[in-house]
Amino acid sequence: MTVETTIMAETEILIGKSRHTEQLRKRLDRLRKNRAHCAIVGEPGTGKTLLAWAIGSADAEFQTLDVAVLSENDIRDRLALQSGGTVLIEGIEAGGLRNQSLIAGFISEIGKSVRFLLTLTEDPAELVARRSLLDELYDRISRFENIEILPLRERPEDIPVLVRHFAPDLAIDINGLELLTKQLWKGNIRELETVVRRSLESSPDGTFRLPAGMVEQPTEIMRVLQGILQGPEQQLDRSLDRLESGIIRRALERFGFDAGETARFLGMTEDTLEEKAGRLGLSLLHRSS
Repeated sequence: MTVETTIMAETEILIGKSRHTEQLRKRLDRLRKNRAHCAIVGEPGTGKTLLAWAIGSADAEFQTLDVAVLSENDIRDRLALQSGGTVLIEGIEAGGLRNQSLIAGFISEIGKSVRFLLTLTEDPAELVARRSLLDELYDRISRFENIEILPLRERPEDIPVLVRHFAPDLAIDINGLELLTKQLWKGNIRELETVVRRSLESSPDGTFRLPAGMVEQPTEIMRVLQGILQGPEQQLDRSLDRLESGIIRRALERFGFDAGETARFLGMTEDTLEEKAGRLGLSLLHRSS
């Protein structure tokens, strides 16, 4: 484990201002010292592995085993050589019952000298109920300290902080942050970082821009309506252009940027579509003959 890995774990997983993230920070300090076995539960992309690395960063002897891809012999050989330190076990759900039985046996055998950290995408009780987790291993895990990492959609207060962490040098529009905060983020922090990195590539002038596909018409409509009620001035033309651009762009994508099909779908002539596309900076692949 490198210093850079530990820094990444703390800066990406424990950055945020939600109560949940603050509690994780406090637990991390305690878990580093008490060497308790831990089961870290969270959806893909929430940072289970990075948190495990942060917990085990003080151990000179640290190894990761992905039991979903390692053979039974590989797991046995590697664990047999572990005399201390920490072992991170991943891929439990997809590791097969034989590998799960092997892991359970090693936890019983060397668990007093070796700390085990396990990552799971679902609660162990739910996995065992579906017969995706061996009873014997569940019995061992039930004695571990359980750490749940909430999905990003359940701690939206962390999203603006993470965005600024991933794009520290850009001026980020408050409306863009609001839209990011309202996303479901099924891929959690990993997906958020991917979107921010993609936005960085399209922001050469230092102004943060969301990927085109994330600009949603309902969000823009609500922003305009709220502005009418709350503000003395509105740049309505610009807002309407954004709405119209989003509608036409999605129609173009649906019909492969075919001008004729798109125009018929939108109830306008091809000349009108071409004029609008030119004004809004949208591309047309071809017109119908």
